[in-house]
Amino acid sequence: MVKWLGYCASQNTWEPKVHMPAEVIEAFDFPDPDPVRVEETRERIGLVFERGMKVPLQYEESIEIRHDAVRFLFPNVPAEIQAAPAGISDQDLEDAGLGPYVERTINANGSRCRIVQLTFRLLLAKSPSFYHDGEKVTRPIERLRIVFRKSYQSATL
Repeated sequence: MVKWLGYCASQNTWEPKVHMPAEVIEAFDFPDPDPVRVEETRERIGLVFERGMKVPLQYEESIEIRHDAVRFLFPNVPAEIQAAPAGISDQDLEDAGLGPYVERTINANGSRCRIVQLTFRLLLAKSPSFYHDGEKVTRPIERLRIVFRKSYQSATL
């Protein structure tokens, strides 16, 4: 049985595996996205970080990203849709290629701004429909709620 994501256990939200194509289950468990999609996702998350660095306090933003790209970049994020945000470590960001976005020089004096707490919250979302081989299809996507706090360090001479 496969549990439907985003539903509570009291609802009848289990689907027998025989009702689902094996390639769908395989693609969900072991994502292997197109490298162009992964790079696009990395750039979109990086732009969120850059916008957040310009705001003086805590920053949060939601973006929609394809499921396979999120799972490829952040394999340690819990797979289930959840109410509580998941913390992301500096090592997770480095592994995803987002390390350069974590710290920035913010003025000519050399003062720095660094992300000190980063959380992702996965929310259920659906992609726009499209047609493939005459059938209406949607891809699994996730709405990623990104929240981070920053600390400021002054330059020492």
